[in-house]
Amino acid sequence: MLRHAAPAMPRSLPRPDNRLFLGAGGSGKTTEALRQAADYPRVLFVQPDDSEKSPFPPTRDRAELIRRMCQPSFRTAFIVDLQLDEMEWANEAAWHAGEVVVIWEEAGTVLPNARSGRRASPPICAPTWRAP
Repeated sequence: MLRHAAPAMPRSLPRPDNRLFLGAGGSGKTTEALRQAADYPRVLFVQPDDSEKSPFPPTRDRAELIRRMCQPSFRTAFIVDLQLDEMEWANEAAWHAGEVVVIWEEAGTVLPNARSGRRASPPICAPTWRAP
């Protein structure tokens, strides 16, 4: 269980605010990321596959994700099926949508060889079971 909760994030971020949660399975990483994102109206939960239940309505369809992200508020999951290019695309889509908190579930399973992006990323919470 996480012993020290991070302070609540402000509702609007002037620059990226990236957070990484490390810990053993079942220690509350995802729960804490979801708690910290609770005050935001626009949340994208990116998960590596559908082996776990999504906390928000899931989709694999890029067009559907864009439709959802065009709403003034949304909470949605995007399943990337362990594809790094899908995870990068979702991050780029969130950057273009603006004011989106992105939670990368089990980021270490998809990101071990990830490269840095061309520009600043949106606010990201990345619960993972190992250091990237």
